[in-house]
Amino acid sequence: MRHAWLLILISLAALLPLQYARAQEIAFTGAEIINLAGTIVETTAAADELPSAYRMTMTNGHTMVVTAPNAFELLCRAIIAWQQTGNFPAEVALQLHDIKGPDYYAEDEPKSPGQVVAVLTVDIGSYAGNMLTMTMDWNNTLPRSVTFLSKQKLSIAQFIVAMATLIDEAMKNKAIPRTFAIPLVRSPQYWLSTDRPVVVETRVNPTPLPPPEVNLRISLNDMELSESGPVLHNWKGPIPPFCGAIRIEILGYGPVADVKLLLDSGTLHTYNGRGPHRYELVTLPLADGMHTLVATATNNEGQTFTYAFSFTVQNGRRSGFTPAQTTEMTARNDETAPATN
Repeated sequence: MRHAWLLILISLAALLPLQYARAQEIAFTGAEIINLAGTIVETTAAADELPSAYRMTMTNGHTMVVTAPNAFELLCRAIIAWQQTGNFPAEVALQLHDIKGPDYYAEDEPKSPGQVVAVLTVDIGSYAGNMLTMTMDWNNTLPRSVTFLSKQKLSIAQFIVAMATLIDEAMKNKAIPRTFAIPLVRSPQYWLSTDRPVVVETRVNPTPLPPPEVNLRISLNDMELSESGPVLHNWKGPIPPFCGAIRIEILGYGPVADVKLLLDSGTLHTYNGRGPHRYELVTLPLADGMHTLVATATNNEGQTFTYAFSFTVQNGRRSGFTPAQTTEMTARNDETAPATN
């Protein structure tokens, strides 16, 4: 009996540090998040699979093994805070302790692991908050993938690598990149496996960075507009003319306070926040020819950033049988029709 009680006391003593650690906030310095990002970039550059666990140092000096889903949350919260304040956070805490990975879907995994693709910083900045919210809405389970406004699709493992690469490159180059490259890695076979954690070591010291620039993503009927021209899928040449309704979508990133949408110098609508925002523009009242769409974004300090794009309306009033003509003919018929008693 004496030996049995001794074994029980030893077991309880072994559990006490774990219980104490759970009672404390699981927090990491901003520097350690930067080191985590560098570790993810380094390991995925040498292997074609995202590691499932990482050994990190908490703010209290103790080490802890975090899973890949934990890493997802830490990187998301760091990017969200970075956007909101303009400075990389000094500390990031885990709040979703039971976060899980998604089920396996073969169609989400790369056909050629290790292939490198370009990613826009605006996409990562715009979707980090949405992906974290989606995770909480789905019972703390990571979404399987993300499809950006540009129609580029990344698995959640690749999105983690993209967030890490954005942070790593910004810190190394002391500037926020507009685009960067990531390898299309595979998802971990077991998202919660902690058998072989990758040790997170100090790689770079955090340096002050400029606040993220305000930027807007604008698309017309799913055709993204950019400073270098429209991004059209399966299309070569200038943006085609529009006929009928145009679905305008606006998505801001950075410290966007409000967005104003104008057409040919006339205000269409004013929105609060980054969005996404949508506006249905009916082109039938517009004259055929060139029109200018202007979007202005104002940041939290009152600075205004302007984006202007031109597009063509061709409702075909001069030839053919088009929605514009149909509307006009119906209106004329109504006006000339004899009155009936």
